[in-house]
Amino acid sequence: MRQILTCTFLLVAAIPLAAQSKGSSIVLKTSWANQFRNELSIDATLTVLGLNKGQEVDGDIHGGSRTNTVGLPMVAEILNGRATQQATGRTALDPGTNAQKSVYGAWRLWFEHPPAGGGTQCQTFSGSTPPICEHQALTGADSNPAHSFEIHPVLEVGGVSVARSSLVLTTANTSVKDTDKAFQDYTGKNKILHIVRSASALTLTSITLQDNYVEIQVRVTHARVQTHRQKDGKVDGGFVIADVISSGDPEQVLKKDLRLFYYRDSEPGDALDNAKAGNAVLTSSEGKSSLVMPVPFEFVIVAKLRDE
Repeated sequence: MRQILTCTFLLVAAIPLAAQSKGSSIVLKTSWANQFRNELSIDATLTVLGLNKGQEVDGDIHGGSRTNTVGLPMVAEILNGRATQQATGRTALDPGTNAQKSVYGAWRLWFEHPPAGGGTQCQTFSGSTPPICEHQALTGADSNPAHSFEIHPVLEVGGVSVARSSLVLTTANTSVKDTDKAFQDYTGKNKILHIVRSASALTLTSITLQDNYVEIQVRVTHARVQTHRQKDGKVDGGFVIADVISSGDPEQVLKKDLRLFYYRDSEPGDALDNAKAGNAVLTSSEGKSSLVMPVPFEFVIVAKLRDE
């Protein structure tokens, strides 16, 4: 089975990083990572500070937040948010007279907009806070604060569903990268993830990463495992295991055994949700206090382009 898919990348939170390398760091609660490591989505309450005003190369709309139930500086981003079809969702995300927003969507970690020059951002810890969190980097514009955590794509905001209508590729998104070029960047020798792990905290450190959207051809090798919404425990999607195929050579596998997450009520969900259950992925850092490894990556599928 092969699908041509447009994907936005997700760096899985179950992999912790170290604070000793160049780049920026994010510190997660181990309990939080264990809760969400195999899930597509998260429900969160955000104080939205503002929306981006100009037209961006991906056509998305994002609202910035520094105070939220995730406990991290972040953005909530609606795919194709400037499209007419997303007017209701865009209005629902706009802080207006009420900045408190309930947001449901795919969560992801990706060091695309970290603090300039490095720095550390930490989830809110109860009890003893890790020493690395004493001086946090809370810079950036209200609509796009420095961050490595996102709810992207937003699937619902303020009770307004934007999922199926937004999870498509439009001409407004001019940022989609070619498969081979993107994977050459992802797997470069300087793309190293440093990991430090304790009983209560995961510290992840990386240089800035790019290539937010990429068109990929995949061959599914292990079919779907279901994911569940935090709010009510209902199945909201799943993930499959797949190989990524070169855009220039259909016989060349660029990356084997990647997890591809999808939302059930979407065109990608229509294509993938009937797959049979497959194998789970083990976390590389389990049983270790520190680890250095190539930057791992996973995908959230946001549009289905065509079949082969």
